[in-house]
Amino acid sequence: MANITIEQLKPNWLEQYSSYVEGHPKSRFTHSIEWSRFLKKTLGFKPLTLIALQDQKIVGILPLFQSFSLINGKYCSSSPIPTYAGPLTSSYEVLLLFIQAVKKICPTFNYINVYSGDSLDNAISVNHKILNAKRDVTFFLKLGSDIQELFYHLKKNIRRDIRRGGRFGFKTEIVESISNSKLNQFYHLYLQTYCKKHGLIPHSKLFFINLFKYMPSGTVKLFLLYHKSQCIASVITLNYNQEIYYNYSAHDNSYSNLQPITYLIWDILKDGIVKGYKIFNMGESSIRNPGLTNYKKRWCSDSQLTSSYFFMGRMKEIPISFADEYGWQKRLIQTMPIQITRSFLTPFLRFIF
Repeated sequence: MANITIEQLKPNWLEQYSSYVEGHPKSRFTHSIEWSRFLKKTLGFKPLTLIALQDQKIVGILPLFQSFSLINGKYCSSSPIPTYAGPLTSSYEVLLLFIQAVKKICPTFNYINVYSGDSLDNAISVNHKILNAKRDVTFFLKLGSDIQELFYHLKKNIRRDIRRGGRFGFKTEIVESISNSKLNQFYHLYLQTYCKKHGLIPHSKLFFINLFKYMPSGTVKLFLLYHKSQCIASVITLNYNQEIYYNYSAHDNSYSNLQPITYLIWDILKDGIVKGYKIFNMGESSIRNPGLTNYKKRWCSDSQLTSSYFFMGRMKEIPISFADEYGWQKRLIQTMPIQITRSFLTPFLRFIF
């Protein structure tokens, strides 16, 4: 058997890289070349992706992106956006070689974070320089081919909210190519939800424009929910390799009692079944957010922990996470005018942390 070597991804390997990712059963949009370009062009992350080669064939990939913050310094992450993107390999041997490669380059960074949907515990020799922080839980809903069967699989209160949305005349529009007017409707609700309700740092509108621009056609979908011609809820999904990933959602808080997001999720599921998708990924949730995790459980979804592995270089402790560690940031963002948050506070905090 020929030796396996670990190299940094170069342009001459891009075509084979894409073929390997598209053919791997556990690949996600976060492994794709298009996602790498999106992160580089939109947020300035420098791709340092590793590939495993055997007989001039790719037998494994590990996305890595270099970044910098004032507090955490120069670091690398397999997924700078908080959704997992662990290694894809053809064998356990390749996984071990990736871990050795990460250890080798780690001293040139403050740390390297590998955020994986699968546990890598058995492949990692735990020592004082590698820390594993299980911070999130991910929920999955398996999609079959029968919409009615799925409906009666859901909890009773979820079915009640879906029926109620139908009685109120909710209508869903699906947008698969960039539309400035439709994106404006989403972004207005998004800012209200992220800034005022949750106190989170919002992405720029360019972030969502570039999602449509750089990701393959059909990967990004915008769902808009209307009540009497008014957009009251919206969701952006990323669809790849039989998985629908639900992450960016927003709604008009004055309609919360009607549970518009629940109705919109149901329409996303129906569209996914028609299009042949097999998994609805409800996104990562903090284990310290019981309200959100309990809501997702009511969809009768399976769950698994996602693991963040920190390979410590110059730093000796797990780096500071702004959203996790600082409660005052939520109060600050909630009280600030949205325009100030968008224009000044967001870029400042992203540079600091």
